[in-house]
Amino acid sequence: MLPKWHILISAIASIMLFFVGVSMPYVLVFFFSAFLIDFDHYLAFMIEKRSLNLKKAYDYFVELGKKCERGEIRGPLCIFHTVEFLIVFAVISYFNLVIFAILAGFVFHISADVIHGLITKTLKFRNFSIIGYLK
Repeated sequence: MLPKWHILISAIASIMLFFVGVSMPYVLVFFFSAFLIDFDHYLAFMIEKRSLNLKKAYDYFVELGKKCERGEIRGPLCIFHTVEFLIVFAVISYFNLVIFAILAGFVFHISADVIHGLITKTLKFRNFSIIGYLK
């Protein structure tokens, strides 16, 4: 899913959270974490291509997404999108509400990715586990 869609649906969800009584600081943490989780895509790009160019990283992942949709390749490991990372975050979030808001944003984001993957039939090309990726 493109960043603009993550930002849009995260904004809508954040507004809803605010109107059901979640305080603004937690709403903002949720909002930003719900799309900044994709920083791991940039990390994967930097490691693979040895480049810091954000525009090239964006273009790379747009093209990668097209190749995944055609069934040509499997996507790279994006560490923040893995079950193992979420489990660690869930344990830590038990002790801290800010971390819980970040976790909620991450789970919201990944849920949107899964729904998008099911609709576009590209879910099988995603790596949601470090263990699965290493197999």
